[in-house]
Amino acid sequence: MDTDSLNIVKSIGSDSVTSTKPSSFEQEQAILHFEQPKFDLEKVQLQFDLRNGLRQLLVSNNVMYIFTSTIVYRIDLSHPFDVAEIDLPGSPESSVTNAWLHPSGQFLIIQVNNTQYFHLHISYSKFKSLPRFKGLQARFVVFSESPDTSSTGDFLIATKDGNVFVAMIKSHEPATQGSKRDDKYVKNVYKTKGQIFGLSVANNNSQIQLFVDGQLLVWDCFEFVLAEITRDFRQEPTILSTAPQDANTVFLSRGQNYYIVVPETLDIYSNDEELQLSNTEKLNVGEGGILNSENSFISSAHHLIFMSSKRDSLIIVNKLTSQSPVVKNLPTFTQGTKPLGIVSDPIGNTHWLYTSNEIFELSITNESVSVWYNYYQIGDYERALRLLDASDQNSSTWFKKNVVMVKQGYDLLQKGGFGVETYNSESSDGSFENQVKGIRILSASQEPFEKVCLMLLNMHSSPENSISSNILLVEYLKVKFKNAKEVEHNKLRMVVLSSWIVRIYVELIQAVDREARLQSDAKVYGEHMANGAHESPARDFSQELNDQLDDFLSTNCKVVDSKTIYQILTDMDFSQKSLFFADILEDYEFILNQHMDEEHWSDALKVLVKMYTKDRPKASEIIYSSSTAFLINSPRETVELWLKLPTLDYERLLPAILSYNKSGNTVNYAQNPSIHFLSKLINEKSVRNPTVVNYYLTLLISYPSQEDEQQAVTKVITKTLQHIISETQSNSRKRAPYDPGFLLRLCLRFKRYQPAVLILINDMELYDAALKLALDNNLSSLAEYVLKQYDNSIFQDENGSSSAFEESENGVRVTTIKLEDEHFAMRKKLWMTYATFLIEKVCNGEKVEVLDAANLESLPPPKETKKDTVQSITSSLVNSVNGNNKDDAEALGLSKVLHYLLSLSFSGKERAPVLSLKDLLPLFPSSITISNFKEEIVNSLNLYNNSINQLSLEMQESADIAENLKKQIQDSALKEKNGTIYTIIEPGESCSLCKNLLVDRNFIVFPNCHHCFHKDCVVRFYLKSKGDYRFKKMFQAFRQTSTVADKAELDAILLKECVLCNDKNLNTLDDPLVDQEQNKAEIEEWQL
Repeated sequence: MDTDSLNIVKSIGSDSVTSTKPSSFEQEQAILHFEQPKFDLEKVQLQFDLRNGLRQLLVSNNVMYIFTSTIVYRIDLSHPFDVAEIDLPGSPESSVTNAWLHPSGQFLIIQVNNTQYFHLHISYSKFKSLPRFKGLQARFVVFSESPDTSSTGDFLIATKDGNVFVAMIKSHEPATQGSKRDDKYVKNVYKTKGQIFGLSVANNNSQIQLFVDGQLLVWDCFEFVLAEITRDFRQEPTILSTAPQDANTVFLSRGQNYYIVVPETLDIYSNDEELQLSNTEKLNVGEGGILNSENSFISSAHHLIFMSSKRDSLIIVNKLTSQSPVVKNLPTFTQGTKPLGIVSDPIGNTHWLYTSNEIFELSITNESVSVWYNYYQIGDYERALRLLDASDQNSSTWFKKNVVMVKQGYDLLQKGGFGVETYNSESSDGSFENQVKGIRILSASQEPFEKVCLMLLNMHSSPENSISSNILLVEYLKVKFKNAKEVEHNKLRMVVLSSWIVRIYVELIQAVDREARLQSDAKVYGEHMANGAHESPARDFSQELNDQLDDFLSTNCKVVDSKTIYQILTDMDFSQKSLFFADILEDYEFILNQHMDEEHWSDALKVLVKMYTKDRPKASEIIYSSSTAFLINSPRETVELWLKLPTLDYERLLPAILSYNKSGNTVNYAQNPSIHFLSKLINEKSVRNPTVVNYYLTLLISYPSQEDEQQAVTKVITKTLQHIISETQSNSRKRAPYDPGFLLRLCLRFKRYQPAVLILINDMELYDAALKLALDNNLSSLAEYVLKQYDNSIFQDENGSSSAFEESENGVRVTTIKLEDEHFAMRKKLWMTYATFLIEKVCNGEKVEVLDAANLESLPPPKETKKDTVQSITSSLVNSVNGNNKDDAEALGLSKVLHYLLSLSFSGKERAPVLSLKDLLPLFPSSITISNFKEEIVNSLNLYNNSINQLSLEMQESADIAENLKKQIQDSALKEKNGTIYTIIEPGESCSLCKNLLVDRNFIVFPNCHHCFHKDCVVRFYLKSKGDYRFKKMFQAFRQTSTVADKAELDAILLKECVLCNDKNLNTLDDPLVDQEQNKAEIEEWQL
């Protein structure tokens, strides 16, 4: 030990380590002086006169046996007035030479004249002989504890001649007591040549102890039964200790303890734990001696009580101290008698002194009141504290406990080498554990907080002791924190202590980690490095400290000041632990910010999921505010998370998507996570937020893409628009969820013509503008799509009006062919514009997309009635091309155009052709002649004639319909004139009685007054009305017989007159609204 360490130990304080007594210990000594145990003798008042004949006293389990020369008195101390008198067996000259009492008090065995044995059971009224015991020179009898009250169980007998027997006695019922023997067996199990002067059992009857000629022989016994005992005694005994060889000894067996006392030398041998703790080998009985006889001493819980050699006092010796004994002077007994002995009840823990004429109870009070101090003096602090815990709890008791704990704590610190022995991660001698245990005990005491903390902080000033002092300090503070939390409930103290504990833990972990790194470096560069690295003890201890800190934070997270803990962990660069603490508190916002600061985006997204599960509104706000950072740094994972969260406001994520696309517009559109996200929202989640849809389409339209991607992007835009438009039309919405004007301008700016055309024809219905846009950009297939869409739209609006005939109500077939279609002018204008474009392109020698791609033979043919005409016109036109044409290719191209346009105009199955030959011929160049088309022109005129005839038929049919209508009107007027009256029931008409819908049930209508009633309501009305007994009688009869006649008669009454307009109701107009008799109470309430 170096000088500095000694100085540190001395500097702790004069009353801390160098002294074991606190400054107020003298006051405690004064308290002890007045708190000594008390020993009092109280005379027992017997219900009979002993007449100076008492010979022996035995007590066990509150059953007392009093021996006289001829009688044994048995007293149950629980019922002392019930005394049983049992005559002793044998002749009057016989004497009881010894007696033994079973611990249960149920069996008494007596020895008569040294050779005969009898026993008395608690249920017996007289002694019963034990013939198997005859001749035994029994000196010691040891019973086992038996739960069976009718049997002693197996017990041991040691004789004077060195034999050991096992015997058992069993009592019987009164009816069989005389015919059955009680001594079941007596078996000799051991023989020794020496003299036996003691026999006992210990360790809960699992060890047999035999004292023979100065030796203690021990046998271990698994079960205290005959077979096991016999087997054990066949084994060689174990000699545990040397017993006194002096034959003049007094032996006492009490419970599991034995006592051997040599009265002359005052030597004592015992297995009593208290005597062994005090190392008592010789009794201090003061100036006098002790009596050398049977029943001359007893043992209590903490004292040995001896009869003095003069029989005039009791000498009381404390088992735990060698101090002078307590001498209890005995009173003067009647008739000058002397005490014969003292006995105790091992079960009832009572003590008795007896003379030949009197019995006294030795009562011991507060026996353990000063024993704690004996344990305290010998250093057995745990027992001292247990005794104090068992005593009355008051301020004095707490003061004593504090004295013990302070002394125990400092002793353990010294034993562990406090200030000298430092913490060593590789040490295994347990010295530092003693320091930890000692500091914990000090923390539970009332030792001044400042004193202990300064002691530990002074130790911390030494570098080699810094880790040790911190470990001890944190253990001390943890106990103080627990007390502040669970006992004092002091919030301020909890905050201060918890913050200090966390800071020390962090310092400890960092210091131990540095030591672990040093150990690791030493192993790497050392000469004796084994293959591969292994974990150092310092690293293991660091993990243990981390676990302790985790446990402390987890257990006390609700009582510590979280802001302070965060600040400590952050200032000391212990971010991992701050994340752990935040996770315990479920402070996900802190964890999120930490991960974002450290750019751990995957971990931050996991935290967002936890936040969303715990508090959706708050988490959603954080997602919106941090969306830009997440999308830019971890786009794919962020998008996947957004898609999994069901209740986000996607509109608030658009700024992040806008920022991402500003910074990441070089990404291929198919790999752009933001486009993928918006596509999922619109196509799979059916999000129809106009802002979201607008932005998605805007992003696609304006997305910078390569030439090979342009067509794919345009296809995606078109598909999305078609999907939304189709959904809008199927749901009968007025407008699609986007801004068509804005998107149209954007499409035109970025040359996305197909989406622009879709917007023009579906959202704005500007077919002419759409056609013009397609043709201006030489997109003939797109122009053809516009024409078809316009045709579909107008014919859908007509709802099947293209059918040639409809059936009228009277069976007359009426045609529905209109004279003029309202959309025909626009339709023809569009087709003519398209035809002009195609013809001009062909005449200019330019290629036309639709003509190159179209297979004219595969086009749908016109109607059968007109097929020949079209083909003949086309062939004639081709044949009419004369040699003046500049180029045969131009003629062939015009032929294709003509065939294409006429076939396309005939493509509708129920539609009239838009274009005819007369419409197309003016568009051809002047080089084309039509001299060969006379027949075709005639056919065309025939077609017009047929149309005129059809119109004439329609006019005739209209006249017929008018004539039919006129006739129907005349018939109706005739019926009305003949008196047929109709009553019109308006939709939603209600019953005039119950006010519910009339047509729900059978009803009655009175045409004159137009009152309408449910039939069951009218029946109910008649049943409730006064005086109409005829209807009620008929209704009862109908319910019983249900005949047709009764039903007809009831119907006649119901249809006779309106229940609201009949005479009875008219007569009640002057009646008051409130019945004077029935509503008397209600009228009184309205009295002023």
